[in-house]
Amino acid sequence: MNLSRNAVWLLPLVLCLTAPLWWPAAGNLLRPRGESPPELTETGQQQGFVMEKVFMTQERRGLMELELQAARVSGKVDSGLLLLEQVTAHLQDDQDQKGVITAGEAEYRGDQHILTLYDHVRAEIPTGYEIQTKAVRYLVKFRKVKTAETVQLLGPGITVKGEGLFYDLGSGRLRVGGVGRVLVDLS
Repeated sequence: MNLSRNAVWLLPLVLCLTAPLWWPAAGNLLRPRGESPPELTETGQQQGFVMEKVFMTQERRGLMELELQAARVSGKVDSGLLLLEQVTAHLQDDQDQKGVITAGEAEYRGDQHILTLYDHVRAEIPTGYEIQTKAVRYLVKFRKVKTAETVQLLGPGITVKGEGLFYDLGSGRLRVGGVGRVLVDLS
């Protein structure tokens, strides 16, 4: 009984001791044939870009919809999102009058045509009114400016404070929401 048990252990011992002789030949059988596959790049990382002192325009049917000036623009390739710093946006109404919105930072989603401005937003609309708020969103396709933030509207002899704002560049109508909701027709 003892002898057969020792014989079972002899086979692994012989394999281990003779491995340097047969291992290279067996290893060649397991090695992949052909050229090495190319190095894989990490798909989670996209290449990014940064531009300084940028001026961009967007037109539709020959009419200017949006002009953007920014001290710095950054983004990732193929993401559709641009991050802007120190932004000035020029918006044009139906009478070719321009409104100007300035902000410390902004995001432009090119696929959705939405410009979101935040960080001390100030807007001057063509009729001479000034809007101050924390953040504002401009829907480029629909030419509408809106926010749900606290808003202050300043104009000749008028100051309106409220919660939320909606401004239609096409019709010139401006609505400030809140407790004492105000509707001003600027056309």
